[in-house]
This record gives sequence, C-alpha cells and structure tokens, in this order.
Amino acid sequence: MVPRDERHTPQDDLFRSELVNLIDPCHPLVKLADRIDWSVFEGEWNELFASPTGRPAAPPRLIAGLHHLQHAYNLSDDAVVERKIEDAADAARAAFQEPLHRANRLLSQTRKSRHKLLSWHAPEVEVIGKGKVAKPWEFGVKVSVAVTNRESLVVGCRSMLNNPFDGHTLTGTLEQTEILSGVAPKRCYVDRGYQGAAVPGVRILRSGQKRGVNTRTLKRELIRADELLVTKR
Repeated sequence: MVPRDERHTPQDDLFRSELVNLIDPCHPLVKLADRIDWSVFEGEWNELFASPTGRPAAPPRLIAGLHHLQHAYNLSDDAVVERKIEDAADAARAAFQEPLHRANRLLSQTRKSRHKLLSWHAPEVEVIGKGKVAKPWEFGVKVSVAVTNRESLVVGCRSMLNNPFDGHTLTGTLEQTEILSGVAPKRCYVDRGYQGAAVPGVRILRSGQKRGVNTRTLKRELIRADELLVTKR
C-alpha cells in the first residue's frame, strides 16, 4: 500500500513540543537532512508500493534515512532499528520534560508565591502593575521601545524579564539604540516611572517635568514625547 503522508502542522500537536525544537540544529545529521531533497525519494519510491491492500508502507524518507545510518555507521539491520527506537525514546522523554516541569510548578505554587506560572503556553508572562484606577494590573512582559522624537522611528526594542524597575532598564536600552543606529543619544524623554534614572552623557527629561525645560525646543520635544514615550508596556 502507498506510504501515508505523516507530515503535519504544529497545530496538530498543541500540547507537545515539535521535534525540530528538541534536536541540536548543529548536529551533522541535521545539517545533512536539510540539504537532501526528500521529494526525490517520495516521487521515485512511491511507485514501488502499488498494492491497494495491506498496511501503509513506511515513508520513503524514513527508509532512506535508515539506509544512510546503516551505511555510515556500519550497522546491522537489527542495530539500526534499535538505534531508531532509542532515539525516539530520548525524544519522547525530552518532549515530556518541559510539560512535567510546568505541571509541577503549577501544582506547587500558592497564592503568595512569587514568579507564578500564569500562562501554560507563555510561562514568561508576569503581573505588571500599571498604577491606573481603571486598569491597575496587566499580564505580559515589560518591553522597552526606543523611538526617535521627531520621526517616530523605532531604533531599539528589548524585552525585560522579571519586571525590573523602569529606571534600571534605561542604560541597556540606550546602549542598544547606539549600537543599532550608530548614534549616541544626547537627550532622552521618558515617563514618570523613570524617576531617579541617570545615564552618563545623556540628559533625561521626564513627562511633566518643569525644572530645566527652559527653551522652546525642549518644551516642544517634551510635548511630543508625552504622546510617544521611549518606553511602553
């Protein structure tokens, strides 16, 4: 019987990790597999299974891969099948390791636990305090976005795990901005959450600041910054 097409999309295995995420992409066999045109084997070998009855044949890619392993590592028929079974068992253990870890983390956490697991499929999600009456809390990951004041061009973007204080993220954000744009910022407009933040060589202006804003240019740029701040959540 003609081999069955076992290819599928990640949506079919919603609760399992894809094999491509479990193997080492730098392994010689993985690199070799990416270079082989497997459709040639499927086109040539499918015609060899013309019988309409019986169990579906093994995929041509599997047969070709086993023959290569047998030839490359000088394995017998039994040895190459045993190696395939061991590799499948290792992949299965690796696939269940992360879900089991998350399940144990979920069952062991309490109401007062820190770094709770809030989302099964996005374990990095955290509780972020917004300080607003209508929406005091959000669930997600804090992100720092650097935008030019006049053109509104995004020149830097970083995710900040563990919900750090805004002022502690400014130095890293400005460093990334300088690396990506090739220009060292001289002025930086931020919101009130950056109270006390200081970066050598950079003038920090906060939203609503009055002291030191003594020119039309600074006033105009600060108004513009109120509409589009350096950091968003």
